[in-house]
Amino acid sequence: MTRTSRAGGAAGVPRAGPPVIGFLVDRIDDSYQHKLLAALVAATAELGASLICFCAGPAGQRRAGAEPHHAFHLASPDNIDALVLSTPTLTSAMGHAALMTQIARFPGIPVVSMGAEVEGIASIVLDNGDAMRQVTRHLVEHDCRRIACIRGPAGNIEAEERYQGYLRALADAGLDPEPQLVVEGDFHAESGVEAIRVLLDERGVRFDGLVAGNDEMAAAAIRELQQRGVRVPAEVKVTGFDDDVAAEYELPSLTTMRQRVAVLAWEAVKLALTGIDIDVSKRRHQLRTELVVRRSCGCPLEREQFSVAAPKRPDHVEHEPPLIQKRPELCLQMMAAAPALLSEEHANQLLDGFFAGLMNRSVTAFVESWDAVLREALRRDLDPRQYQPVTTALRRGAVPPLIQFPGMLLRAETMLHEARVLLANVVHQRATQLQLQERRLLGKLCEVAQSLIVAEDDFQLGSLLVPHLRELGIPGCCLAVYDPRHAAGARNRVRVVLQYRESKSAASDASHRFCYESELVSARFLSFEPGSATIALPLFFGDRKLGLVVFDVGTPDGTVYEAVRAQISAALQATSVNAEARAFNRDRELLIERLGLQLERLQLALRAAGPLQSESPQPGATPTAATERSLESGDTWERAASEATLRLADLEDTVRALADASAEPSTLRAPSDAQRSGVGVASKARKTGA
Repeated sequence: MTRTSRAGGAAGVPRAGPPVIGFLVDRIDDSYQHKLLAALVAATAELGASLICFCAGPAGQRRAGAEPHHAFHLASPDNIDALVLSTPTLTSAMGHAALMTQIARFPGIPVVSMGAEVEGIASIVLDNGDAMRQVTRHLVEHDCRRIACIRGPAGNIEAEERYQGYLRALADAGLDPEPQLVVEGDFHAESGVEAIRVLLDERGVRFDGLVAGNDEMAAAAIRELQQRGVRVPAEVKVTGFDDDVAAEYELPSLTTMRQRVAVLAWEAVKLALTGIDIDVSKRRHQLRTELVVRRSCGCPLEREQFSVAAPKRPDHVEHEPPLIQKRPELCLQMMAAAPALLSEEHANQLLDGFFAGLMNRSVTAFVESWDAVLREALRRDLDPRQYQPVTTALRRGAVPPLIQFPGMLLRAETMLHEARVLLANVVHQRATQLQLQERRLLGKLCEVAQSLIVAEDDFQLGSLLVPHLRELGIPGCCLAVYDPRHAAGARNRVRVVLQYRESKSAASDASHRFCYESELVSARFLSFEPGSATIALPLFFGDRKLGLVVFDVGTPDGTVYEAVRAQISAALQATSVNAEARAFNRDRELLIERLGLQLERLQLALRAAGPLQSESPQPGATPTAATERSLESGDTWERAASEATLRLADLEDTVRALADASAEPSTLRAPSDAQRSGVGVASKARKTGA
């Protein structure tokens, strides 16, 4: 791909640097989306590209009719070279028309849709309909006749395709669809619990099977059924979709359809880097799914069945069995069982240990080789569960030819059993480590919240945030708040309060730096290197937009960044409220001082004036002009004194009310215009009493 005018370059001018992939996603704090984010980070790193994730934020914070709190407007053809969309969730969150409007903002650059087909752009899709048809048919094979469905949201393309697959499976089995057995969810656990309540309490229906649109809803439904005394799978058989990390650890373990998320991300990045000039017939790629059978559907634990001939003779001598000649075939079968995971080198290493054990040359070589393979998987942060098919493939290929050699068969079964026990231990240890990591992470996030909430202003907040970023494994962060000197609706002007990267300390002059929003995702603040990844998140509290935060990706767990975003937003809101309260208190104290001075001057003026002394006219005498002026002045003084007394009482009440006020700035009545302007009451009294 030729790179032009990206991330701060001049328009039309090629510049050095890796291609930048933009990723628009609704949220990154659910299990599927953060798994997709991790896969994209790995794919861009392997393909030598850079990634910027533009996130909308939690759907629960966006109210109907209000402007969405998203960072999508930061993405433009000036800072990205290709665009990848998580289309199904975006469509359900913002609608198809709004999504097409976003796509129209990127003319001339490749756009790839993941999960759903979009007319006119390259799309990588799953056959969701056929996948849900398979998993529903699996329940039919278990003699389920009343199969309930927790479908996804109506506006979601994938959810609709899966629902149609459910209906087709019922039709194939000759079962009539029952609307009372269908409940709409939103792909989150709470909707799985609510669906069971609707089915059992509100509608009072009974069912012997349940298919859910994803694993999160399925797992929540299982827990709710069990709490109500419904046994799974004895009374209700349940299936999910996606094969999330927790699916195997549920009780019972969850039967589901596995999406190959790593392949999805790889194909999306590869297609985006190919460029826009590709054949239209190659713009739609369909990925396969795989039915993963576990306990929630009622299937027994895996058992291998072999149909082999009886042994012809006992194993009197130790010589090489015919299995040795099948080594290349066994190697290929083992690699095919774990594609892209087990290398040919590791497969041959396992076979060396296995054959050494068969020939009784070493009783530990195979287990040691297996341990080395699993340790390498953990080092690469791969899920060791994916290696279980390797031992299954080895057993399927090795056991039948060894039936004629009972001694070798016993050793083979012993080694395979030890390998599976070792795998189970590694899986359990990894699960325990993940739980411990989650507990430590929760503790660190609590520390972040406690630290940030005491910040007096946003600059202090930025300095308090830095040590926590190191602990959370976030190598860089740029924090910017909207400039209050601009209009409330203006989003293009921000004040940078923190610019941090692990290799550098926080910039001391960051508190005085102003820029435009688009610069936050430019080379001015980001380091575009092959394999670098960035997440841009909006900062908001309720409907109030506060600013933006851009994280350099360290840990691929999206929930970490979303949690820190929420805590920064809450702390910024607190500092904003505190700043308003301090400003109000300063204004109130100033007003009290000014009114006190006016009160003091008025009291001094009244005391200085005193009663007007005048001579009384003699009886029968004609009043002189001086006497008339004196009487007139006395009347004027009385009126002024009366008015001043009233004003004095008002001032005393106002000062007392302000001094005793303890209400919040938003609830305390604002001073009048006359009070704010400090009208000189004493000077007016002096004029009238002159």
